[in-house]
Amino acid sequence: INSKGSDSRASLSWKKPVMKLLLGTKKMEMNSMDSEEGLTPLSWAARNGHEAVVSLLLETGKININSKDSKYGMTPLSWAARNGHEAVVKLLLETKKVDINTKDSDGWTPLFFAAWNGHEAVVKLLLGTNKVDMNSKDSEGRTPLSLAAEYGHEAVVKLLLETKADINIKDSRGRTPLSFAAWNGHEAVVNLLQSY
Repeated sequence: INSKGSDSRASLSWKKPVMKLLLGTKKMEMNSMDSEEGLTPLSWAARNGHEAVVSLLLETGKININSKDSKYGMTPLSWAARNGHEAVVKLLLETKKVDINTKDSDGWTPLFFAAWNGHEAVVKLLLGTNKVDMNSKDSEGRTPLSLAAEYGHEAVVKLLLETKADINIKDSRGRTPLSFAAWNGHEAVVNLLQSY
């Protein structure tokens, strides 16, 4: 049940009835990491948006909800936010045990991933906790607002501005959110940033 290979997903089915059976054995190592990326079962389930499996794993009370994978340093919340799995993000936040500002190896928090990919609903959930550091900087000095502006995610830029994200923060090369938006030709985002 706890065997590991280059792809530990093979030893763990994401079907809810099978998961219940496996979890019921009480012999399963809940926080074991695969040998390729160092993801735990919770990280795999969060990454792939398996809401029912995430719920089952959380119910055991034996899960390290803030575990970081060994390849990227991402938590289950980061994976769920990156891939826009709103229901999974909500489940993880509801535990009140998740570290919402934990950073990966590049200095990205879950908010960075959601902003980068334009996942408006996930950004709303994260901001709604009132615990997220929206002006956090990554290893290059970028912020979630910089990423949202760079990729033209107007709705996300608006959400971040409404919650008082710093519009003038510069990255390590002196670039602001406005310069990112202008460089990439995102006219609507440029207009939005200029109106604040």
